[in-house]
Amino acid sequence: MISPQDIDVKTFLETWHGRPDLEPTPPPAEALWLPPALQHWAQLESRWSKDLSTTLYVELPWREQAEEGRAVFMRDQGGWELAFSEDAASHLWESSSEGVWTPISKSVSEALLHAAFLEVVWSAPTRLDTRRFTAETVGLVTSAVEEVEFSAWNAPGSGRAFMGDGILVLVKDLALSPFPSRRQPGYFAVQAVAVDRSKLSHVEAVFRAAEEPRPR
Repeated sequence: MISPQDIDVKTFLETWHGRPDLEPTPPPAEALWLPPALQHWAQLESRWSKDLSTTLYVELPWREQAEEGRAVFMRDQGGWELAFSEDAASHLWESSSEGVWTPISKSVSEALLHAAFLEVVWSAPTRLDTRRFTAETVGLVTSAVEEVEFSAWNAPGSGRAFMGDGILVLVKDLALSPFPSRRQPGYFAVQAVAVDRSKLSHVEAVFRAAEEPRPR
């Protein structure tokens, strides 16, 4: 297992998004009340001219925007939100489209790294995807990578995360699909992305043996 604490966020972003092309922009004075990890992320992200978050949006809430002692700093377009507690930034809460808040055991820094991981898996151009693998085949795919020990959350599109040398793999259990009609017990969806095509050779061989891959 890889601990999220052992992953350097700056190195991760540079590996998958290239070298930064801007000077860092310090957070505004209104953001100084935010958790240090969120301030650091904002300054780090400001070094790229392109958007690093296109699905799980990270924002810097003003203190006045906090409601019921919670300040939302991450959200998606479907109504999912992630917030920290005003009185203890180490306490995170997530909410679905129904607006029910649930506490989760995840730090701000881990949440930001986890979101960055998912953003890369969803958008990296060098990739392979499949919709239906057995647990045995998943084991073959992940034999060359190591699982990242992310704490659980219900961010849309999440699954088991794996990392290797220039490769990321996301495995989603189809039995847990939020859509009942799409649930397939015993089967898994796999997404694999890499910094270049050669890094996908092992995964591609497994894909080819089990199912025709869909490169794009």
